[in-house]
Amino acid sequence: MAFTELSFLMGAQFFMDYQKTNTNLQLGHQRVARERVDALKQISINNDLGYIAQHNINRKYALSLKKFGLDSRTLALQGRREVAKYTAERWWMAGDNRSGSFQAGKLNIERHLSLAQARKNTNQRVAEEDYFIRRDKQTLKTKSANNAALSGLTAGPSSTAALLDLTSSGLQIYTDYATRTGEISRG
Repeated sequence: MAFTELSFLMGAQFFMDYQKTNTNLQLGHQRVARERVDALKQISINNDLGYIAQHNINRKYALSLKKFGLDSRTLALQGRREVAKYTAERWWMAGDNRSGSFQAGKLNIERHLSLAQARKNTNQRVAEEDYFIRRDKQTLKTKSANNAALSGLTAGPSSTAALLDLTSSGLQIYTDYATRTGEISRG
């Protein structure tokens, strides 16, 4: 093989190594870009699902508050109704509603009403605490899903590593060329 043919073949080999390294680098960058786009799409889906879940939790909470508001009104009306009923019965039976037993009966009705109101208030506080827990849990669930989507991302190919690979290939080709042409002894 002539000197010029060998140098041409070595140059062609280096060019092919360069093209291979460059292609692999570009494909690696494209793969990483696709992974990021896919992760961002998944995060968008997770955020949408989280928003819908939060909206549902908020609607249930609003209905719960409305129910507790109606319960308060119902309890107040029921208490007034019971006092009026008791007063009418006492008036009809005794003709007098100023006696001590009348006042005790009225206080007993008011006490039961107060206990019912306290139970309602306790149930409302429990429902509120449950709302905050469910809302926080949904927020954490969305964050966890987003972290899972991002955790699979890779850093991508290194341009420095590609340059070092290409330099190594060039040095190897030069060493092979110099050995074949006698510039470096095989000894």
